[in-house]
Amino acid sequence: MRRCSYTFLNKFRDVLIEEQCPEEIWEGSDKLCIFHDSSPEKNTELFKQKIEEKLINKDYNFKGYYFPRSWKFENKEFGGYASFFEATFQEDTSFVGTTFREANFTKAAFKEDINFSGVTYQGNAYFRGATFQKDAKFGGATFEKDVDFSRATFQDADFSKATFQKTNFTRAAFKKNVKFGEVAFQRKIHMRRVTFQGNAHFSKATFQDNADFLGVAFHHVYFNGVAFEKDVDFREATFQGNAHFSKATFQDASFREANFQKDANFWGVTFQKYANFWMATFQDADFSRATFQDAVFWGAVIERNLEFAPKEVRNLNLSHFQFLFKGHISADLTRTKFHRADLENVVFTDCMWPDEIYEEIHMEDEKLTFKELETMYRDLKQNMQRHGDYSKAGEFYYREMEMRRKGTEAKKRRLWLELYCILAGYGEKAERTALSSLLTITVFAFLYWTTGCLQHTMGTSMVNPTVYQQLKDAIYFSFVTFTTLGLGDISPLNDLGKLLICCEAVIGAFLIALFVVVFARKMMR
Repeated sequence: MRRCSYTFLNKFRDVLIEEQCPEEIWEGSDKLCIFHDSSPEKNTELFKQKIEEKLINKDYNFKGYYFPRSWKFENKEFGGYASFFEATFQEDTSFVGTTFREANFTKAAFKEDINFSGVTYQGNAYFRGATFQKDAKFGGATFEKDVDFSRATFQDADFSKATFQKTNFTRAAFKKNVKFGEVAFQRKIHMRRVTFQGNAHFSKATFQDNADFLGVAFHHVYFNGVAFEKDVDFREATFQGNAHFSKATFQDASFREANFQKDANFWGVTFQKYANFWMATFQDADFSRATFQDAVFWGAVIERNLEFAPKEVRNLNLSHFQFLFKGHISADLTRTKFHRADLENVVFTDCMWPDEIYEEIHMEDEKLTFKELETMYRDLKQNMQRHGDYSKAGEFYYREMEMRRKGTEAKKRRLWLELYCILAGYGEKAERTALSSLLTITVFAFLYWTTGCLQHTMGTSMVNPTVYQQLKDAIYFSFVTFTTLGLGDISPLNDLGKLLICCEAVIGAFLIALFVVVFARKMMR
């Protein structure tokens, strides 16, 4: 009898060797054995008999086999290497409760439902390039070593409550819904460039090692309550539908350049270390009640709405952040970076602000100039003015002017700014003007008193007042001169007195006018 014409590649010492099926051609075919024949005339009873014989003989080589009917391998134990490489399962197949020492389903084709629920894989399991054309059930399965689903194609898939060690789903495609609810990923998981065209449920899953979702395309995805116990990478991921991460827990998490095309729900999420949203794009995003340590939104874009009211945030980087529509922020901003952020559409409510923003305190480390800091404070001032918080706008205006003063190289201009700061706090501190006025009155009163340049009269006669009367009159005269009342009951005795009077009158007129302007500015708000 001639041998079956089916051939396959076998790897031996890193060399691929083409091998031929050792079985004989069966009577119903000219080229193939009973195992590899896919014709409708295939004798299914004979096929079943031969399969049973292989199992009895512990021969687990099923490479390229064509299973023409429903098969049940339930509660069996494959004590050796079981290879279903390129096998085809034409109808429903069940491996429920089966134990594999090592299993290879690479490029297998499951044309109907396949059930691996409760299966135990004691060694490595390979499903690389496998095709699941209907439901694929792996619920409660245990993968005790590595498993490879790279480039596999699924319709509906259920991995609920399964346990994985090192897992590889790189470039796998889930064309409908998939469930990973309460799954335990005990070692690293690779999901690079995976495509989820339906809903993906990871609710209450546990990732005990690093998780790699780089470039994954999700439809609707649910990571509610998921615990990522080590690093997770969602770089360049695309969330075409709603993305739910509420109450999830992250260590280091990277969403760098991720694209959220619909709602992104991070309500109550805990980022225990680093949260990186560098250059991410959002439509609607909600970070209410979230907890951050270090959060980076450098260059991120909000195209519709942002709700950012975290429970806690330690370090926050909003540099180059763009709010194209609107955003609401209510947070502790004492350690927040604002460099070149577009804040026009942001509403800051009940925020905790520092006296000086983080970038001013660390301007040398951040390599910023006073001009750049002035611009940041101006943007914050204008934001507060647009939303009616004039008190806070005044505080940012003061810091803006401080940066302008410190960054001014022209000596005369800087001198005027310093004088303006001392006398009126750049028009924001009326108490400074009042204190300057009081100080001026006191100083000139002291000068009048010590120089004895005032003439005291009573009616038309000269008087010799006591020291106390001289001091009291000097204060009175200084106040009258400062306010430019000039009652005439006390007059200067000499040119020095006249000079002091002129100086005080000019200073008084200036400070009174300045006080009126500053006071009116504050009251108009």
